[in-house]
Amino acid sequence: MVANVWRDMEEKLLIIRTENGHVLRCTGEHPILTETGVKRAAQITIQDSIVGEFQTAEKVAEISDTTNNAENTGKEIFLVDNIDLSEDKGHFSFAEGLAVGDCLVQNNVVSCQKM
Repeated sequence: MVANVWRDMEEKLLIIRTENGHVLRCTGEHPILTETGVKRAAQITIQDSIVGEFQTAEKVAEISDTTNNAENTGKEIFLVDNIDLSEDKGHFSFAEGLAVGDCLVQNNVVSCQKM
């Protein structure tokens, strides 16, 4: 059950591409479930494999970030959606076929500030 949804603006996103062609765009603080446990997106390396749908392993092929120029501000602003899937404990869901945590996972398991 979705307990809360809100939208934030970010100037920089990480782009994580897997060998199977999945592409995940997220902040560096976003929790991602790898075969070795939960990591912040900024901690992911090409040595990692991300848990995919049906518990498959998605080997990371490339990691980059994006800061694009926009004509009016000098930087493009990206809108990111944040969700809490439960009020009592964090949960994982799938984004672009890859396992990612909600904000409670980000706050409790990954130990970073709430977006």
